[in-house]
Amino acid sequence: MKYKIYTIYDQIAEEHSPIHDAVNDAVAMRNFTHHCLKHPNRDDLLLISIGSFDTKLGELSAIDKPIVILKGNDLLPKPQEEVK
Repeated sequence: MKYKIYTIYDQIAEEHSPIHDAVNDAVAMRNFTHHCLKHPNRDDLLLISIGSFDTKLGELSAIDKPIVILKGNDLLPKPQEEVK
């Protein structure tokens, strides 16, 4: 199976998180959304696609240019939607 590989970039720290995998962008976006709703500085975060991992072949492939999938500031919830 091929998994996509992602990282969360913190624009203030100018650093990427350790990598995360997901079967597709939709699952990665769901996980990122859950993370951001609990993060006090979510508007500083970006979900970035950086490659893929093939579990059958054991091959890790990077993409030439990382792709911004979702921005934390696009997820600002209404106060009653805040996750605690």
